[in-house]
Amino acid sequence: MDIFDINESIKAMKDYLAKIPAGSVDDDDKVHDFLITIWDYLDGTDLHAMNMSKLRRITHLRWEPPELYFEIERHGAINFGSSRAEVQTWYVDLDAMCTGVHHETYRQAYKRAAPLFVKPIAEEIAELIINRKNDDRLQWYDNKTLVKLVINLIIPDDSYRQTITGRRRRFRAALIEKIGVHGWQEKRANVYYIER
Repeated sequence: MDIFDINESIKAMKDYLAKIPAGSVDDDDKVHDFLITIWDYLDGTDLHAMNMSKLRRITHLRWEPPELYFEIERHGAINFGSSRAEVQTWYVDLDAMCTGVHHETYRQAYKRAAPLFVKPIAEEIAELIINRKNDDRLQWYDNKTLVKLVINLIIPDDSYRQTITGRRRRFRAALIEKIGVHGWQEKRANVYYIER
């Protein structure tokens, strides 16, 4: 599209919006089309990796001349295991020909995992280690001076990745606090040893 065409599209968008009273705008396909047409010509579109193909997902259009506001749910965090989606409110200033994120918040996209209290679990596993007891959750080596946790049996993979990672980190911290006073040391994650 050449500069003449983009200027025509911007003028057409301004003319269209000028007929709409300030305030909430119905999720209007025509406004979506205008935004998609001009998106790559606005300053600021590259700051948040906002591709024009995502603009079909926008909601809550609001016209406050000369700015158009909309919300869009971003799923980057969900793709990395979060249960929350980022909700961004964007503005498009049609006079300055720029755009950016006006406000960011979060929406719970999936049910949150129930809390898991890791200290009682750490106390139970610590007692087994200190007393060198056999258990399906422990693999013993070197005459029971080295133990490897079967972490999937202790903190199962039954939730969101971030939740599981956080639970296991808190569990290990609570465990080393309990067994450390008895001479046990961490060799690496989920592996502990005691000097003979």
